[in-house]
Order: sequence, then C-alpha cells, then structure tokens
Amino acid sequence: MSSNKMSTTYLKAHHVGISIANMQDAIDWYQQTLDFEFCWEKDFPEIKTKIVFLQHGNFKLELFEHYETEAIPETRKHPLTDMRQQGTKHICYEVESGLIALFERFKNTGVDVVMGPLLSPPKDAMMGFIRDNTGNLIEIIELL
Repeated sequence: MSSNKMSTTYLKAHHVGISIANMQDAIDWYQQTLDFEFCWEKDFPEIKTKIVFLQHGNFKLELFEHYETEAIPETRKHPLTDMRQQGTKHICYEVESGLIALFERFKNTGVDVVMGPLLSPPKDAMMGFIRDNTGNLIEIIELL
C-alpha cells in the first residue's frame, strides 16, 4: 500500500465556507454574536452568488448567498439528526474560558441555543451548540 503522507507540509485551518439565506443579516449576526470583522465582498453574477469574507483572529469565514438559495433541511439543524446525513457537520470555535457565561449571554440575546453547555463525552471539555440566523450549526468548546 502506498503512502501519500505529506511529511513536509504543515496544514492549518484558513477558512470555512457556508451558505446563508441573507447576506446582510448574516454579516450582522456574525459581527454582533461572535465578534467577526468584515474583510471584503464581491458579487459573482455568472454563478448567481454573492461572497463575503469575515475574520476573527487568524480564522476566516466565507459566506455564500446564492440568488436562488434553498433552506437548510430540518434534519441538518440538530447535531444528533445531522450526523445521519453525509457531509460537513458544523464549525467549532474554542474559547479559553467563560463558556457558561457566553451561553447565558446567547440565551439572553435571543441566539438559538441548540444544546448545552454540557460536559463532553471524554470529559475533557465543556461544549454546546448554537445555530446562526440561517440555521447552520456552530459548536463552542472550552477545554478543561
């Protein structure tokens, strides 16, 4: 069996791309809820899509608004039912501390809290899930 191991290449996350329902609403949500900053935007009529990049620290989020966007299926909106469907499941952001207080803030400001915070199965982290204003799952984790 041959190996395609990349022995000299270091990989780090650069960005995640997600489709959203309304660009301005999504920009506002990510800026107000998770402190992302606007980088740039461009409309691509040839592919019927507007693209925006947001950034938080060194991590970027690429938002796609297709002119004929379709809603996320209900089964994709909860971590336990989403696992049945193939594909990417969620974005996970790590906080150094304050996860419980952050989830209290989410609840008090109307963020859609799906579950948690709760102790992760290996008991090495606290974690919880929220949904953005389009329904995309987001995990927030605090390592213990």
